[in-house]
Amino acid sequence: MFAAFIGTDVISAICASFVDVVLSTRASKALHWGLLGKVIRAPTSFFDVTPLGRIVNRFAKELNLVEKVLPLQLYQYLTAIFTVLSVFASMAFASPYFVIAIGVVVVGYYFFQWYLRETYVETQRMEALSRAPLFSQLGETLRGAATIRAYRKEDIFRNVNYYNIDANSTERLAQKYIIS
Repeated sequence: MFAAFIGTDVISAICASFVDVVLSTRASKALHWGLLGKVIRAPTSFFDVTPLGRIVNRFAKELNLVEKVLPLQLYQYLTAIFTVLSVFASMAFASPYFVIAIGVVVVGYYFFQWYLRETYVETQRMEALSRAPLFSQLGETLRGAATIRAYRKEDIFRNVNYYNIDANSTERLAQKYIIS
C-alpha cells in the first residue's frame, strides 16, 4: 500500500514538472510575441514619451514573472491548499465544532488578505516606477560613455546611479517587507 502512495507521488511529480515546463514555455512565447507586436505597432509618439529603459524593463520583468515566479507560486499555492484542506478535513472529522471556528477564521483571513493585496499592488507600482529611471539612466550612460569620460563627469553619473539604485532598493525592500 505504501509503495502505491510513493509511486503515485512520483508519477504526479513528473507529470506536474512536464506540464510546468510546457505551459510556462508557451506562456512566455505568447507574452513575448504579444508584447513585441504591440511595441512594434506603437505610434512614434509612444517612443517620444517612453524611455527605452522602461520598455526593456517591462519586457524583462514580465518574462521573468511568467517563466520563474508564477510556476513556483502556483506549485506552492496548490501544495498549501491541499495540505490545509486535508488538515481541516481531519480536524472536522475528529471535532465537528471545529467547523464553526474555521468559518470565523476564514472570514477574518479574507478581509486581511484583501487589505494586503491592495497594499502589495501599490508597492509593485511604486517599485516599477523607481526601476524605470535606473534602466533609462544606465542606457544613457552607456550610450554617452565616451562623452562622459571626455568631460570627466564620471562622478556625477555614478552619484545619479547610486541615487536611482537607492530609490529602487527602498521600494523593493518595502515590497519584500509586505510579503513576509
